[in-house]
Amino acid sequence: MERGQFDAVVSWTYHRGVGALKSSTMLKKMHAGQHAEVLEQMQRWHRAGDKALKGLEGCREAEAALYEMRW
Repeated sequence: MERGQFDAVVSWTYHRGVGALKSSTMLKKMHAGQHAEVLEQMQRWHRAGDKALKGLEGCREAEAALYEMRW
């Protein structure tokens, strides 16, 4: 796992919780090496209930950008 990927997953998990990570499709895609799909999954988590929140969209976009970084 690249440094940017690790940092992005830690940030995502900090905000969403370990339980959300354990049961996520994102984790399954990560283990399968399907990194483009990990980015899609990461960005899906931008809602509070049924409402999309711009602040959460920004956080998920930043985490996705970090996931793509190569150090």
